[in-house]
Amino acid sequence: MNLRRKGAGGITIQTQVIERLETSLEELDQLLQENKALKFKVARLNHLLEEKTRALSSAEEAETGKIHELETKITIQIKRLQAKLEQQDQLLQEMTAKLSTLEHAEEQRDVEKEEKIARLESEVARLNRILKENTPSLSSAEEAATNGEQLNRDSSATNQRQREEMRQMRQMKTAPSTSTDSEQRSMPLPPIIVNKADSISVAEVVVMVKILNAQIEQGSSIIADSLFDRESQSNGNELENMWDELNDLIGSWLCNDLKRRSKELIVEPDPVITPNTLQTGLINACSHIINDWNPPFWIDGLVFSRTYTSIEKTNDQATADAWRTLSRSNMIVFPRERQEANKRYLTEVLLRLITAVGGSLENGILPLQYNEVIEGIAKTSLELHKVVSEELVPMMELVTDTIPCDADFDPSRMEDTEGGRNETGLVTQGPVIFTTEMGLRYRKKKERDSRDKWSVAKKAKVVLARTLEE
Repeated sequence: MNLRRKGAGGITIQTQVIERLETSLEELDQLLQENKALKFKVARLNHLLEEKTRALSSAEEAETGKIHELETKITIQIKRLQAKLEQQDQLLQEMTAKLSTLEHAEEQRDVEKEEKIARLESEVARLNRILKENTPSLSSAEEAATNGEQLNRDSSATNQRQREEMRQMRQMKTAPSTSTDSEQRSMPLPPIIVNKADSISVAEVVVMVKILNAQIEQGSSIIADSLFDRESQSNGNELENMWDELNDLIGSWLCNDLKRRSKELIVEPDPVITPNTLQTGLINACSHIINDWNPPFWIDGLVFSRTYTSIEKTNDQATADAWRTLSRSNMIVFPRERQEANKRYLTEVLLRLITAVGGSLENGILPLQYNEVIEGIAKTSLELHKVVSEELVPMMELVTDTIPCDADFDPSRMEDTEGGRNETGLVTQGPVIFTTEMGLRYRKKKERDSRDKWSVAKKAKVVLARTLEE
Protein backbone atom coordinates (compact mmCIF):
# COMPACT_ATOMS: atom_id res chain seq x y z
CA MET A 1 0.00 0.00 0.00
CA ASN A 2 2.69 2.22 0.94
CA LEU A 3 4.44 1.35 -2.27
CA ARG A 4 1.32 2.19 -4.25
CA ARG A 5 0.98 5.40 -2.46
CA LYS A 6 4.59 6.13 -3.14
CA GLY A 7 4.22 5.17 -6.79
CA ALA A 8 1.11 7.28 -7.18
CA GLY A 9 2.80 10.21 -5.53
CA GLY A 10 5.79 9.87 -7.85
CA ILE A 11 3.54 9.85 -10.89
CA THR A 12 1.77 12.88 -9.61
CA ILE A 13 5.03 14.65 -9.18
CA GLN A 14 6.23 13.60 -12.60
CA THR A 15 2.96 14.75 -14.06
CA GLN A 16 3.37 18.08 -12.41
CA VAL A 17 6.93 18.24 -13.63
CA ILE A 18 5.79 17.40 -17.12
CA GLU A 19 3.07 20.00 -16.90
CA ARG A 20 5.56 22.52 -15.76
CA LEU A 21 7.86 21.46 -18.55
CA GLU A 22 5.05 21.76 -21.01
CA THR A 23 4.20 25.11 -19.59
CA SER A 24 7.84 26.06 -19.87
CA LEU A 25 7.92 24.75 -23.41
CA GLU A 26 4.85 26.74 -24.25
CA GLU A 27 6.38 29.77 -22.69
CA LEU A 28 9.63 29.03 -24.53
CA ASP A 29 7.70 28.56 -27.73
CA GLN A 30 5.88 31.82 -27.10
CA LEU A 31 9.21 33.48 -26.43
CA LEU A 32 10.55 32.00 -29.63
CA GLN A 33 7.53 33.34 -31.48
CA GLU A 34 8.00 36.71 -29.89
CA ASN A 35 11.73 36.49 -30.71
CA LYS A 36 10.87 35.76 -34.34
CA ALA A 37 8.42 38.64 -34.37
CA LEU A 38 11.07 40.90 -32.90
CA LYS A 39 13.63 39.68 -35.41
CA PHE A 40 11.12 40.35 -38.19
CA LYS A 41 10.50 43.82 -36.80
CA VAL A 42 14.24 44.35 -36.49
CA ALA A 43 14.76 43.19 -40.08
CA ARG A 44 11.92 45.41 -41.21
CA LEU A 45 13.33 48.33 -39.30
CA ASN A 46 16.77 47.61 -40.77
CA HIS A 47 15.21 47.56 -44.22
CA LEU A 48 13.43 50.82 -43.53
CA LEU A 49 16.66 52.25 -42.15
CA GLU A 50 18.53 51.18 -45.27
CA GLU A 51 15.85 52.75 -47.47
CA LYS A 52 15.94 55.92 -45.41
CA THR A 53 19.72 55.89 -45.55
CA ARG A 54 19.67 55.41 -49.31
CA ALA A 55 17.06 58.15 -49.65
CA LEU A 56 19.14 60.45 -47.50
CA SER A 57 22.25 59.59 -49.53
CA SER A 58 20.38 60.32 -52.78
CA ALA A 59 19.09 63.56 -51.33
CA GLU A 60 22.56 64.46 -50.16
CA GLU A 61 23.98 63.60 -53.58
CA ALA A 62 21.27 65.64 -55.29
CA GLU A 63 21.86 68.48 -52.89
CA THR A 64 25.58 68.17 -53.43
CA GLY A 65 24.97 68.23 -57.21
CA LYS A 66 22.84 71.33 -56.88
CA ILE A 67 25.45 72.95 -54.69
CA HIS A 68 28.15 72.01 -57.20
CA GLU A 69 26.02 73.35 -60.04
CA LEU A 70 25.43 76.58 -58.15
CA GLU A 71 29.13 76.82 -57.37
CA THR A 72 29.92 76.30 -61.08
CA LYS A 73 27.42 78.98 -62.11
CA ILE A 74 28.75 81.38 -59.52
CA THR A 75 32.32 80.68 -60.67
CA ILE A 76 31.35 81.34 -64.30
CA GLN A 77 29.58 84.57 -63.34
CA ILE A 78 32.58 85.66 -61.31
CA LYS A 79 34.87 84.96 -64.27
CA ARG A 80 32.56 86.88 -66.58
CA LEU A 81 32.46 89.79 -64.17
CA GLN A 82 36.24 89.69 -63.90
CA ALA A 83 36.56 89.66 -67.71
CA LYS A 84 34.11 92.55 -67.94
CA LEU A 85 36.00 94.45 -65.28
CA GLU A 86 39.23 93.81 -67.18
CA GLN A 87 37.60 95.10 -70.39
CA GLN A 88 36.31 98.16 -68.57
CA ASP A 89 39.75 98.62 -67.07
CA GLN A 90 41.33 98.42 -70.51
CA LEU A 91 38.68 100.76 -71.94
CA LEU A 92 39.30 103.17 -69.10
CA GLN A 93 43.02 103.08 -69.83
CA GLU A 94 42.37 103.64 -73.54
CA MET A 95 39.99 106.51 -72.78
CA THR A 96 42.56 107.99 -70.41
CA ALA A 97 45.25 107.72 -73.09
CA LYS A 98 42.88 109.18 -75.69
CA LEU A 99 41.95 112.02 -73.33
CA SER A 100 45.63 112.69 -72.76
CA THR A 101 46.20 112.72 -76.53
CA LEU A 102 43.22 115.04 -77.05
CA GLU A 103 44.46 117.35 -74.32
CA HIS A 104 47.88 117.42 -75.98
CA ALA A 105 46.26 118.06 -79.37
CA GLU A 106 44.07 120.77 -77.82
CA GLU A 107 47.13 122.43 -76.34
CA GLN A 108 48.85 122.20 -79.73
CA ARG A 109 45.79 123.70 -81.44
CA ASP A 110 45.70 126.50 -78.88
CA VAL A 111 49.34 127.26 -79.58
CA GLU A 112 48.72 127.16 -83.34
CA LYS A 113 45.62 129.32 -82.92
CA GLU A 114 47.58 131.89 -80.94
CA GLU A 115 50.26 131.86 -83.63
CA LYS A 116 47.63 132.30 -86.34
CA ILE A 117 45.98 135.11 -84.40
CA ALA A 118 49.36 136.79 -84.02
CA ARG A 119 50.03 136.39 -87.75
CA LEU A 120 46.58 137.72 -88.62
CA GLU A 121 46.98 140.67 -86.27
CA SER A 122 50.36 141.39 -87.82
CA GLU A 123 48.86 141.10 -91.30
CA VAL A 124 45.94 143.36 -90.36
CA ALA A 125 48.34 145.93 -88.93
CA ARG A 126 50.41 145.78 -92.12
CA LEU A 127 47.30 146.11 -94.28
CA ASN A 128 46.16 149.07 -92.21
CA ARG A 129 49.52 150.75 -92.82
CA ILE A 130 49.16 150.11 -96.55
CA LEU A 131 45.63 151.49 -96.49
CA LYS A 132 46.78 154.66 -94.77
CA GLU A 133 49.74 155.13 -97.12
CA ASN A 134 47.73 154.67 -100.32
CA THR A 135 45.40 157.17 -101.95
CA PRO A 136 41.68 157.40 -101.15
CA SER A 137 41.14 154.95 -104.03
CA LEU A 138 41.57 152.17 -101.46
CA SER A 139 37.93 152.67 -100.60
CA SER A 140 37.04 150.17 -103.36
CA ALA A 141 39.19 147.47 -101.75
CA GLU A 142 37.89 148.28 -98.30
CA GLU A 143 34.33 147.97 -99.61
CA ALA A 144 35.15 144.46 -100.84
CA ALA A 145 36.33 143.46 -97.35
CA THR A 146 33.40 145.00 -95.48
CA ASN A 147 30.54 143.74 -97.67
CA GLY A 148 30.15 146.92 -99.66
CA GLU A 149 30.08 149.41 -96.80
CA GLN A 150 30.92 152.96 -97.95
CA LEU A 151 33.88 154.36 -96.06
CA ASN A 152 33.99 157.83 -97.55
CA ARG A 153 30.74 159.14 -96.07
CA ASP A 154 32.37 162.43 -95.16
CA SER A 155 33.52 163.16 -98.70
CA SER A 156 32.01 165.99 -100.68
CA ALA A 157 28.54 165.75 -102.20
CA THR A 158 30.02 166.06 -105.67
CA ASN A 159 32.33 163.05 -105.28
CA GLN A 160 29.53 161.02 -103.71
CA ARG A 161 27.22 161.75 -106.64
CA GLN A 162 29.93 160.83 -109.14
CA ARG A 163 30.66 157.58 -107.30
CA GLU A 164 27.01 156.55 -107.52
CA GLU A 165 26.86 157.49 -111.20
CA MET A 166 29.96 155.44 -111.99
CA ARG A 167 28.59 152.44 -110.07
CA GLN A 168 25.39 152.60 -112.10
CA MET A 169 27.40 152.86 -115.30
CA ARG A 170 29.40 149.75 -114.38
CA GLN A 171 26.21 147.78 -113.78
CA MET A 172 24.77 148.88 -117.11
CA LYS A 173 27.88 148.15 -119.18
CA THR A 174 27.52 145.38 -121.75
CA ALA A 175 31.16 145.39 -122.85
CA PRO A 176 34.60 146.12 -121.39
CA SER A 177 35.60 149.70 -120.81
CA THR A 178 36.47 151.60 -124.02
CA SER A 179 38.23 154.53 -122.40
CA THR A 180 41.22 155.93 -124.26
CA ASP A 181 44.83 155.44 -123.22
CA SER A 182 45.08 159.04 -122.08
CA GLU A 183 42.00 158.67 -119.89
CA GLN A 184 43.29 155.41 -118.43
CA ARG A 185 46.63 156.98 -117.60
CA SER A 186 44.92 159.82 -115.74
CA MET A 187 44.86 157.86 -112.46
CA PRO A 188 46.95 160.41 -110.54
CA LEU A 189 44.48 163.18 -111.38
CA PRO A 190 41.86 164.27 -108.85
CA PRO A 191 38.82 161.99 -108.38
CA ILE A 192 36.56 164.51 -110.05
CA ILE A 193 38.13 163.58 -113.42
CA VAL A 194 38.53 159.78 -113.06
CA ASN A 195 36.54 158.25 -110.21
CA LYS A 196 38.40 155.63 -108.18
CA ALA A 197 35.35 153.36 -108.29
CA ASP A 198 35.97 152.86 -112.02
CA SER A 199 39.73 152.20 -112.06
CA ILE A 200 42.24 151.11 -109.45
CA SER A 201 45.93 150.29 -109.27
CA VAL A 202 47.73 146.96 -109.12
CA ALA A 203 48.78 147.77 -105.53
CA GLU A 204 45.13 148.10 -104.55
CA VAL A 205 44.31 144.75 -106.14
CA VAL A 206 47.17 143.22 -104.13
CA VAL A 207 45.49 144.54 -100.98
CA MET A 208 42.21 142.91 -102.03
CA VAL A 209 44.01 139.59 -102.63
CA LYS A 210 45.62 139.79 -99.18
CA ILE A 211 42.25 140.50 -97.61
CA LEU A 212 40.74 137.46 -99.36
CA ASN A 213 43.68 135.28 -98.24
CA ALA A 214 43.17 136.45 -94.65
CA GLN A 215 39.42 135.72 -94.84
CA ILE A 216 40.08 132.19 -96.13
CA GLU A 217 42.78 131.47 -93.53
CA GLN A 218 40.62 132.70 -90.66
CA GLY A 219 37.53 130.85 -91.93
CA SER A 220 39.49 127.61 -92.44
CA SER A 221 40.88 127.85 -88.91
CA ILE A 222 37.41 128.39 -87.41
CA ILE A 223 35.91 125.46 -89.32
CA ALA A 224 38.86 123.15 -88.59
CA ASP A 225 38.59 123.87 -84.85
CA SER A 226 34.90 122.97 -84.87
CA LEU A 227 35.59 119.63 -86.60
CA PHE A 228 37.70 118.46 -83.63
CA ASP A 229 34.63 118.67 -81.37
CA ARG A 230 32.47 116.17 -83.25
CA GLU A 231 32.63 112.47 -84.10
CA SER A 232 33.53 111.48 -87.65
CA GLN A 233 30.83 109.90 -89.80
CA SER A 234 32.95 109.28 -92.88
CA ASN A 235 31.51 107.18 -95.68
CA GLY A 236 34.06 105.35 -97.86
CA ASN A 237 31.76 105.17 -100.90
CA GLU A 238 30.97 108.86 -100.62
CA LEU A 239 34.68 109.70 -100.60
CA GLU A 240 35.45 107.44 -103.58
CA ASN A 241 33.07 109.51 -105.69
CA MET A 242 34.77 112.78 -104.74
CA TRP A 243 38.51 112.15 -105.07
CA ASP A 244 38.69 113.27 -108.72
CA GLU A 245 36.96 116.56 -107.90
CA LEU A 246 39.07 117.04 -104.78
CA ASN A 247 42.27 116.37 -106.71
CA ASP A 248 41.64 119.53 -108.77
CA LEU A 249 41.08 121.55 -105.59
CA ILE A 250 43.75 120.29 -103.18
CA GLY A 251 46.26 118.38 -105.32
CA SER A 252 47.43 114.77 -105.41
CA TRP A 253 49.61 114.90 -102.26
CA LEU A 254 46.78 115.88 -99.91
CA CYS A 255 44.38 113.52 -101.71
CA ASN A 256 46.73 110.57 -101.24
CA ASP A 257 47.28 111.41 -97.57
CA LEU A 258 43.53 111.69 -96.93
CA LYS A 259 42.91 108.43 -98.82
CA ARG A 260 45.48 106.70 -96.61
CA ARG A 261 43.85 108.02 -93.44
CA SER A 262 40.44 106.90 -94.71
CA LYS A 263 41.66 103.34 -95.46
CA GLU A 264 43.41 103.10 -92.08
CA LEU A 265 40.14 104.23 -90.40
CA ILE A 266 41.81 107.24 -88.79
CA VAL A 267 38.73 109.22 -87.77
CA GLU A 268 40.31 112.06 -85.81
CA PRO A 269 41.06 115.16 -87.92
CA ASP A 270 44.76 115.94 -88.28
CA PRO A 271 45.63 119.32 -86.67
CA VAL A 272 47.98 120.18 -89.57
CA ILE A 273 46.35 118.54 -92.60
CA THR A 274 42.77 119.59 -91.80
CA PRO A 275 43.10 123.42 -91.81
CA ASN A 276 45.55 123.33 -94.73
CA THR A 277 43.20 121.16 -96.79
CA LEU A 278 40.30 123.54 -96.17
CA GLN A 279 42.50 126.55 -96.89
CA THR A 280 44.06 125.36 -100.15
CA GLY A 281 40.70 124.00 -101.39
CA LEU A 282 38.99 127.36 -100.86
CA ILE A 283 42.00 129.22 -102.31
CA ASN A 284 41.78 127.25 -105.56
CA ALA A 285 37.98 127.52 -105.72
CA CYS A 286 38.12 131.31 -105.26
CA SER A 287 40.91 131.63 -107.82
CA HIS A 288 38.66 129.75 -110.24
CA ILE A 289 35.89 132.29 -109.59
CA ILE A 290 38.23 135.26 -110.01
CA ASN A 291 40.15 134.25 -113.14
CA ASP A 292 37.56 132.56 -115.34
CA TRP A 293 35.57 134.77 -117.67
CA ASN A 294 32.74 132.32 -117.00
CA PRO A 295 33.11 131.62 -113.27
CA PRO A 296 30.91 128.94 -111.69
CA PHE A 297 27.79 131.01 -111.26
CA TRP A 298 25.79 129.66 -114.18
CA ILE A 299 22.34 129.33 -112.64
CA ASP A 300 20.27 126.35 -113.84
CA GLY A 301 21.38 126.94 -117.42
CA LEU A 302 19.80 130.40 -117.41
CA VAL A 303 22.91 132.23 -118.57
CA PHE A 304 23.71 129.61 -121.20
CA SER A 305 20.16 129.84 -122.50
CA ARG A 306 20.29 133.62 -122.72
CA THR A 307 23.74 133.60 -124.32
CA TYR A 308 22.90 130.97 -126.94
CA THR A 309 19.73 132.85 -127.82
CA SER A 310 21.83 135.96 -128.43
CA ILE A 311 24.40 133.95 -130.43
CA GLU A 312 21.68 132.55 -132.70
CA LYS A 313 20.76 136.11 -133.66
CA THR A 314 24.32 136.58 -134.99
CA ASN A 315 24.00 133.46 -137.20
CA ASP A 316 26.62 131.70 -135.04
CA GLN A 317 29.31 134.17 -136.12
CA ALA A 318 30.20 135.30 -132.58
CA THR A 319 33.88 135.42 -131.62
CA ALA A 320 35.33 134.68 -128.19
CA ASP A 321 35.15 138.40 -127.35
CA ALA A 322 31.52 138.42 -128.44
CA TRP A 323 30.87 135.46 -126.17
CA ARG A 324 32.32 137.39 -123.26
CA THR A 325 30.33 140.49 -124.10
CA LEU A 326 27.07 138.57 -124.46
CA SER A 327 27.70 136.61 -121.29
CA ARG A 328 28.37 139.77 -119.31
CA SER A 329 25.32 141.49 -120.71
CA ASN A 330 23.16 138.51 -119.79
CA MET A 331 24.66 138.17 -116.31
CA ILE A 332 24.45 141.82 -115.31
CA VAL A 333 20.69 141.64 -114.87
CA PHE A 334 20.85 139.41 -111.77
CA PRO A 335 23.79 140.44 -109.54
CA ARG A 336 22.12 139.03 -106.43
CA GLU A 337 21.71 135.69 -108.18
CA ARG A 338 25.41 135.73 -109.02
CA GLN A 339 26.27 136.30 -105.36
CA GLU A 340 23.99 133.49 -104.20
CA ALA A 341 25.23 131.10 -106.90
CA ASN A 342 28.88 131.68 -106.04
CA LYS A 343 28.08 131.22 -102.37
CA ARG A 344 26.32 127.97 -103.28
CA TYR A 345 29.35 126.85 -105.31
CA LEU A 346 31.75 127.57 -102.43
CA THR A 347 29.36 125.83 -100.03
CA GLU A 348 29.45 122.67 -102.16
CA VAL A 349 33.25 122.86 -102.30
CA LEU A 350 33.48 123.27 -98.53
CA LEU A 351 31.12 120.33 -97.93
CA ARG A 352 33.39 118.10 -100.03
CA LEU A 353 36.48 119.32 -98.19
CA ILE A 354 34.88 118.76 -94.77
CA THR A 355 33.80 115.25 -95.82
CA ALA A 356 37.38 114.47 -96.85
CA VAL A 357 39.04 115.70 -93.64
CA GLY A 358 36.43 115.10 -90.95
CA GLY A 359 33.59 112.94 -92.18
CA SER A 360 30.13 113.65 -93.56
CA LEU A 361 28.01 116.36 -92.02
CA GLU A 362 24.53 115.57 -90.74
CA ASN A 363 22.06 115.53 -93.66
CA GLY A 364 24.86 116.88 -95.88
CA ILE A 365 23.99 120.45 -94.86
CA LEU A 366 26.55 123.11 -93.99
CA PRO A 367 26.03 124.41 -90.40
CA LEU A 368 24.62 127.92 -90.14
CA GLN A 369 27.70 129.25 -88.33
CA TYR A 370 29.75 128.72 -91.52
CA ASN A 371 27.42 130.78 -93.72
CA GLU A 372 28.91 134.12 -92.72
CA VAL A 373 32.40 132.81 -93.48
CA ILE A 374 31.37 131.62 -96.96
CA GLU A 375 29.38 134.78 -97.70
CA GLY A 376 32.34 137.05 -96.95
CA ILE A 377 34.70 134.93 -99.06
CA ALA A 378 32.24 134.81 -101.98
CA LYS A 379 31.72 138.59 -101.79
CA THR A 380 35.44 139.40 -101.97
CA SER A 381 35.99 136.80 -104.72
CA LEU A 382 33.29 138.38 -106.88
CA GLU A 383 34.76 141.85 -106.32
CA LEU A 384 38.14 140.57 -107.50
CA HIS A 385 36.48 138.83 -110.45
CA LYS A 386 34.93 142.14 -111.41
CA VAL A 387 38.33 143.88 -111.21
CA VAL A 388 39.98 141.19 -113.37
CA SER A 389 37.20 140.60 -115.91
CA GLU A 390 36.18 144.24 -116.39
CA GLU A 391 39.82 145.34 -116.59
CA LEU A 392 39.51 148.08 -113.97
CA VAL A 393 43.30 148.40 -113.82
CA PRO A 394 44.13 150.55 -116.87
CA MET A 395 46.07 148.79 -119.64
CA MET A 396 46.76 145.77 -117.45
CA GLU A 397 45.79 142.11 -117.46
CA LEU A 398 45.57 140.52 -114.02
CA VAL A 399 45.39 136.93 -112.83
CA THR A 400 45.45 135.44 -109.35
CA ASP A 401 48.15 132.81 -108.99
CA THR A 402 47.95 129.37 -107.35
CA ILE A 403 50.65 126.73 -107.72
CA PRO A 404 49.75 123.18 -108.82
CA CYS A 405 50.91 120.18 -106.81
CA ASP A 406 54.35 118.76 -107.75
CA ALA A 407 55.47 122.03 -109.38
CA ASP A 408 59.13 122.94 -108.74
CA PHE A 409 59.68 125.72 -106.24
CA ASP A 410 60.33 129.05 -108.02
CA PRO A 411 61.46 131.79 -105.60
CA SER A 412 60.66 134.50 -108.16
CA ARG A 413 57.00 133.52 -108.14
CA MET A 414 56.52 131.68 -104.85
CA GLU A 415 57.08 132.16 -101.15
CA ASP A 416 57.76 129.16 -98.93
CA THR A 417 55.84 129.01 -95.65
CA GLU A 418 59.16 128.15 -93.96
CA GLY A 419 60.83 131.28 -95.31
CA GLY A 420 62.09 129.92 -98.62
CA ARG A 421 65.62 129.14 -97.37
CA ASN A 422 67.22 126.15 -95.73
CA GLU A 423 69.60 126.03 -92.76
CA THR A 424 72.57 127.02 -94.94
CA GLY A 425 70.77 130.13 -96.17
CA LEU A 426 70.38 128.85 -99.72
CA VAL A 427 67.07 129.03 -101.54
CA THR A 428 65.18 125.82 -100.91
CA GLN A 429 64.37 123.37 -103.69
CA GLY A 430 61.73 120.71 -103.95
CA PRO A 431 58.22 120.08 -105.19
CA VAL A 432 55.23 122.14 -104.05
CA ILE A 433 52.40 120.14 -102.46
CA PHE A 434 49.77 122.86 -102.03
CA THR A 435 49.12 126.63 -101.97
CA THR A 436 48.05 128.43 -98.78
CA GLU A 437 47.83 131.99 -100.16
CA MET A 438 47.08 133.00 -103.73
CA GLY A 439 49.42 135.42 -105.45
CA LEU A 440 48.82 138.05 -108.13
CA ARG A 441 50.48 138.44 -111.53
CA TYR A 442 50.05 141.17 -114.13
CA ARG A 443 51.25 142.27 -117.56
CA LYS A 444 50.68 145.17 -119.89
CA LYS A 445 47.92 144.68 -122.39
CA LYS A 446 49.03 145.23 -125.98
CA GLU A 447 47.69 144.40 -129.37
CA ARG A 448 46.20 140.96 -129.98
CA ASP A 449 48.76 138.11 -129.86
CA SER A 450 51.48 140.50 -128.68
CA ARG A 451 51.84 140.47 -124.92
CA ASP A 452 54.57 140.97 -122.35
CA LYS A 453 55.62 138.29 -119.90
CA TRP A 454 53.80 138.10 -116.61
CA SER A 455 55.22 140.09 -113.70
CA VAL A 456 54.65 139.19 -110.06
CA ALA A 457 52.79 141.71 -107.90
CA LYS A 458 52.38 139.28 -104.99
CA LYS A 459 54.01 135.87 -104.59
CA ALA A 460 51.86 132.84 -103.91
CA LYS A 461 52.62 131.22 -100.55
CA VAL A 462 53.20 127.47 -100.81
CA VAL A 463 54.06 124.44 -98.68
CA LEU A 464 56.90 122.22 -99.89
CA ALA A 465 56.95 118.44 -99.54
CA ARG A 466 59.96 118.56 -97.23
CA THR A 467 58.03 120.73 -94.76
CA LEU A 468 55.54 117.97 -93.88
CA GLU A 469 57.95 115.09 -94.39
CA GLU A 470 60.44 116.32 -91.78
